[in-house]
Amino acid sequence: GGNTNLHSYESEQSSDRNANGIPDECELAGNDCNLNGIPDECDTDCNANGTPDDCESLEDCNANGTPDVCEQLADCNSNGTPDECEQLADCNSNGTPDECEQLADCNANGTPDECEQLADCNANGTPDECEQFTDCNTNGIPDECELVGNDCNSNGIPDECDTDCNQNGTPDDCESLEDCNLNGTPDVCEQLADCNANGTPDECETFADCNSNGTPDECELVGNDCNLNGVPDECDTDCNLNGTPDDCESLADCNLNGTPDECEQLADCNANGTPDECETFADCNQSGIPDECELVGNDCNLNGIPDECDVDCNLNGTPDDCESLEDCNQNGTPDVCESLADCDANGTPDECEAFDDCNQNGTPDACDITQGTSTDLDGNGIPDECAPGIGFCFGDGSGAACPCGNSAGPGEGCANSSGVGGLLSASGSNSAGLDDLTLDVSQLPSGQFVLLFSGSTQVAGGSGIPFGDGLRCAGGDGLRHGVRVTNAGGTASWSSGLAGTHGWTTGDVRTFQGWYRDPVASPCGQNFNLTNGMQVTYTP
Repeated sequence: GGNTNLHSYESEQSSDRNANGIPDECELAGNDCNLNGIPDECDTDCNANGTPDDCESLEDCNANGTPDVCEQLADCNSNGTPDECEQLADCNSNGTPDECEQLADCNANGTPDECEQLADCNANGTPDECEQFTDCNTNGIPDECELVGNDCNSNGIPDECDTDCNQNGTPDDCESLEDCNLNGTPDVCEQLADCNANGTPDECETFADCNSNGTPDECELVGNDCNLNGVPDECDTDCNLNGTPDDCESLADCNLNGTPDECEQLADCNANGTPDECETFADCNQSGIPDECELVGNDCNLNGIPDECDVDCNLNGTPDDCESLEDCNQNGTPDVCESLADCDANGTPDECEAFDDCNQNGTPDACDITQGTSTDLDGNGIPDECAPGIGFCFGDGSGAACPCGNSAGPGEGCANSSGVGGLLSASGSNSAGLDDLTLDVSQLPSGQFVLLFSGSTQVAGGSGIPFGDGLRCAGGDGLRHGVRVTNAGGTASWSSGLAGTHGWTTGDVRTFQGWYRDPVASPCGQNFNLTNGMQVTYTP
């Protein structure tokens, strides 16, 4: 019968979870605590304590059929309860309870800072309530966060907390308040002295303070300014040091300079008791010293005038009366101090020397000629207007050229063998009545014949034309006036009587010329030459 049962067991599909050869169903009595048809030892026992899980009061907080102890459930706070089975705060929703994260909680209120709407006005990442900051108005807001539109002077202090000494709601630095002493406090906020009540503190204005006591003089004048000049009496001029300003005493002040005479070292050169500057006196040199006090050794002519003030026309520092100066015209003024004409520059004024003045113009004839006021065409030293005749037709290049380039000096004919030109001059007068005209030739070779001839015109307008070694100057109605032989000096003359001999009268014009031989070393080889011409116009 046993074999039959064994056969039957083996032939049945029965579970044997514990592999003991006995069907599980046969081992259930007292061994299936949860009555699930599975022997307890074969049932789920996640904690391996020998008792099926279903037969123990094991927490299964997530109700998933598996005891919590048998699952790897997070328990970040290690309180034995899986996190997912607790109502733990997770403000940032990251799946991890807040208490299990190292989240900042600066105010220690249990809520991470990041999960609270905490003010952070300066955006520095730290809530305002969690940092040390200045809060001048104690409103819980950092001062630096209240500056926009509330820091007029940009000093980092809200306006309501800044210095406002006049309490008008505007910081002092933001108002144009006077701070004359530059101490940082507006004048209106200080008790500064203003003795003259002009609105400016005394210490802030420039004022006279003669006694250096820090009080403006103008504030110390009451009963202390006897002369009403704006200066305290103790600071006023008191030259005699008697404690009373000079202006408040009747002290002599002859020069009216504000200083009593007794307080000045005023000169009184004549010792008359009156300061020199206070009396009227002669003071020719404007030295401020009376002339009478400057005469000792300074009045060479004893005329009571200091030498430097006396007449000194030549400005040599010595009065004229004290020098031996020429006064040729005896007019009391030295010649050197007058603008007297001295045309010949010989050092003697013209008016003080004898001289020839044929034209009676007050100027020596020689000066008339050199100054060009008179001509002297024939070079005889007599102005042409005073000579009986006027020379013309010279061999000096002023007229026609001499025949072979043998020019001579001014007023002469062309050069002869002696190296100079023959010269014709006139003396006496051109009066037909006096008939005293004399004609002279000079600068001719000695011992040679010379003919004086005359005409009524000047050849070639006075320039002459070449003739022999010279120039022919006299032309027209020709007359011969005799031949002479030159002396050793090369001269010859034709004396008076020419007008009477030829019947010349007033108004007649004659042109004279000398024609002479020059046979030895004749410049042009013609062996004769001529003097310059001379024109005479007869007067009565």
